[in-house]
Parts: sequence; structure tokens; C-alpha cells
Amino acid sequence: MKNRIMKVLCILLSASMCFSLVGCGTVKSADANTETEVASAQEIYEQTNAYLGSTKEGSLLTGETVYILSDVEGKVDKVIESKKDSVNGEYIKTEVKTAPPVEVTVEYYFNGNRVKPESIVGKDGELTIRYNYKNNTKVKVTKDGKDEEVLVPFTMMTGVILDNEIFRNVEAVNAKVVDDGSRCIVVGYAFPGLQESLELSEDVFEIPEYVEIKADVKGFAMAPGITLATNELFNKEDVEGKERIDNLEKDLDEDLNKLTDAVGQLKDGAEKLSNGMNTLQGKSGELKDGVGKLADGAGTLQKGANDLDNGVAGLKKGAGDLQNGLDTLKGNNEALVGGAKQVFEALLATADTSLTGAGVEHPALTIENYDAVLEAILEDLDSGKVMQAARAKVEAQIDAMGDALYIQALGGDEQAQAMAALLPEEKKAAIREAAIQKTLNENPEVQAALAKASAGETQIMNLKAQLDQYNAFYQGLVAYTNGVAQAADGAGKLKAGAEQLKDGSAKLASGAGELANGTYKLKDAMPALEEGVNALADGSSQLKNGMQRLDEEGIQKILDAKEDKLDHVSERIEILRDASAIYTKSQNLKEGEGLKYLYRMDGME
Repeated sequence: MKNRIMKVLCILLSASMCFSLVGCGTVKSADANTETEVASAQEIYEQTNAYLGSTKEGSLLTGETVYILSDVEGKVDKVIESKKDSVNGEYIKTEVKTAPPVEVTVEYYFNGNRVKPESIVGKDGELTIRYNYKNNTKVKVTKDGKDEEVLVPFTMMTGVILDNEIFRNVEAVNAKVVDDGSRCIVVGYAFPGLQESLELSEDVFEIPEYVEIKADVKGFAMAPGITLATNELFNKEDVEGKERIDNLEKDLDEDLNKLTDAVGQLKDGAEKLSNGMNTLQGKSGELKDGVGKLADGAGTLQKGANDLDNGVAGLKKGAGDLQNGLDTLKGNNEALVGGAKQVFEALLATADTSLTGAGVEHPALTIENYDAVLEAILEDLDSGKVMQAARAKVEAQIDAMGDALYIQALGGDEQAQAMAALLPEEKKAAIREAAIQKTLNENPEVQAALAKASAGETQIMNLKAQLDQYNAFYQGLVAYTNGVAQAADGAGKLKAGAEQLKDGSAKLASGAGELANGTYKLKDAMPALEEGVNALADGSSQLKNGMQRLDEEGIQKILDAKEDKLDHVSERIEILRDASAIYTKSQNLKEGEGLKYLYRMDGME
């Protein structure tokens, strides 16, 4: 499943690894320095694409552009917004004070130590440059009636051109390196915040969040570099990608079908093994009697001893093959139990998250304690306890009224006041109880608390039932693996007994002079053989039962749950598409376009 999700995400993000040229158009700007800096950023960007040999027609990136001019460490000096004039179609560039949506910082490490880049200009050594990206832009997305703040999905692409006279042995993380012999171009990509937005564990698939370049440098100097940030990737429909995802899901179905067939064959084999071992167990008594008769009738056994020797050789080989097969099964025990335990712990972690999100305080759920913890939560949700707590509050409110309660109950006038002073305690108690019950029955907060407790109790009971069901499967798998281990041990004993039997039968066939000694040794070995056969018969029966449970409680659940992770990732991607569309609309762009931010980092000489 992990590999399948990795392939799906690779399809969804593959478009981010290519750069496309952007048409500049005619530019007007009142600031000559701004004009020069913007042209420099655009030129570096176009050189990067041309150097990579981009042959795509048109452009992946359309719409408006914002240029961010910064120093060598990413500190922003100036932000310039480029917008197309609706009248003459020319691009007008003006300086603005708006902060970029993604913060880009650059770290430099020289010979293993972090340094200020200007301090190493002209020096030789091992250099590491790390580009870090921090996504600071969120929008509110409404999905299925629920509001959620989501990071706008920006794709970050950083490009630098490195002179081979200065940079050697260039390597990069989350980037592509192209070398033509005189210079290298490094194009890196990252998706800041996307891991969190997809709610995807790094154990399943790790999404790049930074770009790192390593090289040996001689006389360090560096040309300016650029970073492009755009949300346009999530504004486009990737039809081909969807088709490839459908094909992957089809492959997954085929793989699970093969797994189901394989388990079915293994289950049939385990049943045949159990039947065979029961037969062998029944025959072991006859073999023991035969060995006793062999000891008594050694004079007539010579021909039979030769036949027995040949038969025991086959038994020895079969016992060895059986032991090897069971040892192989035994070797998979730890992986099977470990995988089932990992799934169980993942279910418990999900339950933990759900309980915490619902405001239920509780110890972390484990395989050992989940039953007791959920029972304790159910006890706290008992409607009787909720009613008792509500009654205590209402009683305090009623008692605080004092005699006013009885005066009000008797009519509220002066005559009622006089009558209240003469009321017996029994009547006062009845009036008090009636007021308490009326308040409890009519108080919407009390009724809501009771309803919430009842709903929570039902949810906890359903959660516990699901965990109990998986626990039954998990314990059954543990029992199955224990049975396989016992069967392997029994096969070892059977093999040892067969080897002893082979030694005895060979001595029996070698001559009448050694016949008595050989038969007694064989007779002495029979208890060990019988013990091994009995143990192996028990183990094979457990193996058969375990395979039956694996098929019914394991494989079928895998088939039922196979869509969960893929569906969740697909849902999160749709939410990110909505977030990108909302952000695009907020920037007054056309549907399907994305706002581009082109960062230009200064060079060093």
C-alpha cells in the first residue's frame, strides 16, 4: 500500500519538475534600477529554461508576476509587481510593500561550518548551499459544510548556473543537475507545507521541503540565482495523471486478487499437511510395533531390512524438506506479527486522535489498555452520572431562592407569603422537588448534555467493537505464528529421529552380526520419533486453523480497507485545489491561472 501511494503522489507532483519559458511582453517602469533588476531576474530564468532544452510550446505559467529581489541569504530588498495594462497590453512594474507568500532563506556551510557567504568569496573547500522555504499563506476552505484553514499549495523551483571552473563534483538533493562540460545548471523543487496539508506521514511518502547543493569549490564565486513560486500546478486538471492513478488502482486490485489466491492455496496446502500428519501420527504406533518385532525376529529380517533402509532414506529426505519448508514459514512469523501489530497501533493512534479532537481526555491507547480506557470513558458518559451532575447544579440554584420558592409556588401575593411561613417541611420538600424536576425537564442545556452523552456513548461503543474485532484477528495471527513455530520444532525432531532410524536400518542391512545392536538402537529412537510426529501433527493442525483465520479475518479486511489511504489523499488534494482557486480569485486572476513570484538572489564575486 505504501508503494502505491508513493506512485500516486509522484504522478500528481511530476509536473513540478519542469520549467517553462514565460513571455515577457513590453515593460514600462519609472525606476531604471528596478527595470535592470527585473530584467536580470527574467534573463536568468530564461537562460535556465533554454539551457535545460525546453521544447514545450506555449507556457505552463501564465498570468501576473511579482519579482522579489533579495541578497545572497534571501533577505528581501525590494518587491516589484508586474501587471498587464488592460488598455495597451503592456506590462507595468511598480514597487510594493507586500510580503511574499513564501519566505525563502539560503544557508551556506563551508567545510562543515555555517558561514556568512561573503566571508568565503575566493576560497577553496567543500561548500553546501541549502534553500529553505516557509509557506506563510493560508485561506479558508469550506468542504462538506466544514471550514478549514489550508496552506495555499505553492510549488517552489530554484535554478542556479554554476561555472565548472569554480564548482566541481556537484550533487543536489531534491534537484536535477545538468552538466555540459563548461557549466552546471541545478534546478530544484519543493512543496512547503504540502506534507502537512495532505495529512500524510513521512513514513508513507516524504514530500520535498528544501533544496540542497553540495560541491567542491575553488576560488568561490557565484552568479545570481532565481526561485519561482507558483500555485498554478494545483489550478490545472491533470487528465493523464488521473488515468495513470486509475491504472495504479487497477494494478492494486490485481495484486490483492493474486494475494487472495495465494492465501487460498496456502490454506489448502495447510489442510493437506494437517491430514497427512494425522495419517503419519496414526502410523507411528504401527512403526513402533514393527521395530519391536524386528528386534525379536532378526533372523528373518535381512531382506526386509534392505527395503526398510531404502524407505527410511526417503523418510529422512521428506523430513528434511518438511523442516526446511516449516522453517521458511517460521521465518515470516516476526514480519506477519509485526505488520499486524503496526496496523493495530495505527488504528489505536487514529482512535486517539478522534477522542482528543472530541475533547475526551484519556491515556494514550495501547493494545494492552484500550479496553479498560474505553470502558472508563463509557462509564463517564453514563446518562445517570450526567443527570446527577445536572441535578446538583439545579438543586443549588433552587436552594438559593430560599422562601421565595414557596411564596411563588403559592401565588406570589401577601397571602402566599403568610402561608409560606406556615408550610410543613413535607410540603416544602414536595414544592422543592417539583421545581427541580421542572427545571431539569425544561433546561435545554441539561437535555443537550444528556443527548451529547448518549451520542458519545454510542460512538465509543462502536469504536470499541471495531477495535475488539481487529484484536481478535491479531490474537489469532499470534496463535497461528506460534503454531508454525511449534510445527517447525516438531519437524526438527522428526528429522533427527529419521536420521537415527537411517543409521539403524543401514547397520541392520550390513550383516546379521550387527543386526541385534542395530535393531535395539532403532527401538530406542522410536520414542523421540513418536514425540516429533505428535508435535508436528499438533502444529500442522494449528497451521491449518491459523491459515483459515488469516483468510477470513485478515485478507478480507485488507480488501475492505485498501481504498482508505488513497481516498484520503485524493480528498486532501481536492481541498488544496479549492485553496489554490480561492487564492487565485483573491489576486484578481482568471480561473486556471496562478500568480507567479520570481525571486532573484544576488550573486557573489
